[in-house]
Amino acid sequence: MVAEINGAGTVKPLPGRATSATRSNQPAAAKGPAAGKTSGDNHNVTLTDLATRLQVLAKSIEHLPEVDQARVAQFRQALADGDYNPPALEIAEKLEAFERELAAREPGA
Repeated sequence: MVAEINGAGTVKPLPGRATSATRSNQPAAAKGPAAGKTSGDNHNVTLTDLATRLQVLAKSIEHLPEVDQARVAQFRQALADGDYNPPALEIAEKLEAFERELAAREPGA
């Protein structure tokens, strides 16, 4: 289904792009002149909390810089050659700070 996401809570199918999934919203026992007809753009889907959070996350990573493949290649080569000697104490301190930050975010902490 092709859909347009409006805001953080609803999804609206694009006009002219209905699929069997969007056309099957009528109850099977519908009778009368409206039976089998759809209401066009009146289809709304409410996203779950997880889907909403994923949508926010997707938008937030759109602005992250792309990976510098040349720099990655330099580090890989330095590692392969044995020329890369990262400062162990600095790395340990940053890992410890990161762990403290994660622990502070946990519920009940």
